[in-house]
Amino acid sequence: MKRTPTPETALERRLRGQAGMAARLSLLAGGAAFALRIAMLAGLAVITGALVMDGAAALPIMVAAGACAVGLIVAQRVAARATRQAERDVANRVAGLYRHFLQTRAPSTVHAYDTGDLVSRISRHPGAIASAVITVKNTRSLMAIGPLMAAGLIACLSPAAAGLLVASLPIMIVFFILVGGLTKSRAQTQEAALSQLSGIFGDRIRCLPTIAANHDVTAQADVIGAALEKHRRVSLDVLKVAFLNSAVLDFFSSLSIAMLAIFFGLGHLGLLHIPGFFGLPLGSSLAVLMLAPEFFNPLRRYAELYHVAAEGKAALASMASIDATPLAEDVRLAANGHSTIGWHNLVLPYVGTVPDATLPAKGLVIVNGPSGSGKTTLLRALAGIEPPLAGQILLPVEIKQAWSSSDIYLTPERIRTLYDQRPSLFSGDPRFAGGVIAPETLSGGQSMRLALAAALASDAQVLFIDEPTAKLDPVSANHIHKTLKAESRDRLLVVASHDRALIAAADQVVSFNHRLREVAS
Repeated sequence: MKRTPTPETALERRLRGQAGMAARLSLLAGGAAFALRIAMLAGLAVITGALVMDGAAALPIMVAAGACAVGLIVAQRVAARATRQAERDVANRVAGLYRHFLQTRAPSTVHAYDTGDLVSRISRHPGAIASAVITVKNTRSLMAIGPLMAAGLIACLSPAAAGLLVASLPIMIVFFILVGGLTKSRAQTQEAALSQLSGIFGDRIRCLPTIAANHDVTAQADVIGAALEKHRRVSLDVLKVAFLNSAVLDFFSSLSIAMLAIFFGLGHLGLLHIPGFFGLPLGSSLAVLMLAPEFFNPLRRYAELYHVAAEGKAALASMASIDATPLAEDVRLAANGHSTIGWHNLVLPYVGTVPDATLPAKGLVIVNGPSGSGKTTLLRALAGIEPPLAGQILLPVEIKQAWSSSDIYLTPERIRTLYDQRPSLFSGDPRFAGGVIAPETLSGGQSMRLALAAALASDAQVLFIDEPTAKLDPVSANHIHKTLKAESRDRLLVVASHDRALIAAADQVVSFNHRLREVAS
């Protein structure tokens, strides 16, 4: 029966497959480099033995060893370049998966993650997963075939020496299995600790003005310090296991190589008559001793990357859980060819049932109601940002739309461009006329006007605008009133507001008092 791969394994295979030729080339070039290295070492050993015993070495062997050295340099460079390219491709794919997650999931799904945790994942996971999918995977593949290649060449020279090396493998494999489970659990604990630390830090940064106002900086610094200490402790636990694994591997490999050296030395001195260690040419004995470290080298390299593999696996599991979250369901339906939008039997979270309504193709529609009544929730549902609990939203599929809210982020250059395009929205505010403005210094009213300017600058036929005059002085609000009314002649503006002047200018008002009333323009 075919086993179903785990989500992280399936994601790893998909990412490696998407890396394409670079991933395959990095593996093939790495394998070729290993084969050329052991061939070169064997040739050098034979040359050394011949020089010691005979004072001269065969020219073909010297040429072959030199060719292997040149090929080794080329293969290593190709492998390094292909590995970098493959890791870059995988990292870009992972970053793309996070972008896809942010673009296609409902905001409620995204907001379920701590901001600091999500930012930490986006910054760390591409590199960690790329290393796990390419470098660690290549090393694991070479660990499977590298010792066999070295053992096969050694067996051609001394079957007994090859048997001694192979006999040490089961002990190392058992230890790898035992350490692997321990490393995996500790890496998952490390990932959870870092997620907690990132979330705590992000929350404290976001609430820093409130913390400072309440003179609670020292206490919150202690909270961050405790989370940081926990992460330091679990990170050291992962490194301890990795170092232990390397130490055990080095012990067994050094012991095996030392035994070979002793047996060969005693054999050449005539003090030990063990088949395979006695009567061999000096070049063959040197070749076995030079190839023995290469037998363990793939295992040692994998042990060095054990903590990288563990961190990558934890990142893959975390990424797989995010990738498996359901897509935001767009319940909006084509409005049967009508150039209007509306809703039917709509039920919104925290709001309940919303009376059915049909909106015109053009005009100014105000969604009115007391604060907290659900105006913004309705706009977000109409714009497809938040899914309703039930009901249908009618929207012609060919209509372009735009969303305007003060939580938009704009670069300083974009702010200047918007001011140049819509100066009437910023009249009376000298800051915008003075040059480039840093986004973090904007007030709530300034951010709202910029968001409105960005929406109006688009060619959208329907604009959803949230509280455009809530934080403005009367003069600025009056400019907004005139702009919205002028824009409503050519497209539909759906505005959440309880601004009386704006309501008076509306073509239609949707009120959250269980009735729909229309106001003449």
